[in-house]
Amino acid sequence: MDLHPRGGVIAWLLLSLIAGPASAGDAPKCCDAAVHDTSGLPTGPVSGLSLYQLGDPWTDQENHRRTLADWRGQPILLVMMFTHCEYACPRIVQDLRQLRARLEDEGLVVPHIVMASFDIERDQPERLRTYAAATELAPEEWTLLHGEEAAVRGLAAALGIRYRQDEDGQFAHSNVITLLNAEGEIAHQLSGLEQENDPLVRAVRELSE
Repeated sequence: MDLHPRGGVIAWLLLSLIAGPASAGDAPKCCDAAVHDTSGLPTGPVSGLSLYQLGDPWTDQENHRRTLADWRGQPILLVMMFTHCEYACPRIVQDLRQLRARLEDEGLVVPHIVMASFDIERDQPERLRTYAAATELAPEEWTLLHGEEAAVRGLAAALGIRYRQDEDGQFAHSNVITLLNAEGEIAHQLSGLEQENDPLVRAVRELSE
């Protein structure tokens, strides 16, 4: 089922501020991060449904400063996860690997995969880089993001993802793979683990036509 934020991203952000998920507080800043080169990106306003309205900064596993709008001009697959997850997140990664393989087999362009962490304290860029290397997530195909509380909360609200941190530092969270079109609008969402990916493959194909 396709899910689109009603009333635009701003309405989702207002909701997140009113009833946002619990968090562990402020995290260390990544103030010395390198700046990712954004020259050549499309310019001009985006629609009211575009997640690229979210201007919160993130830092990727290579310690580059990023915003979601860095991927404007191309479809992407976007998920939220955390690297200390013991079950759901490894399953999401496996689902994404299977999706990538199927898209390649069908001759479709595989969207870049962006994974934003819920864990603002532990999933600093160095940890994300170590995790990506250990799980063989090539940086040209996968980007892992660390953000502060406002960035995580805003993105989760815009995607309709619920999450909560428990006293042991683990997170209960929705499991959703989101396909964004080239302008950052939600083209399709696949909810749950080990789901049939036919609808998502069709959505990727439609974006390439």
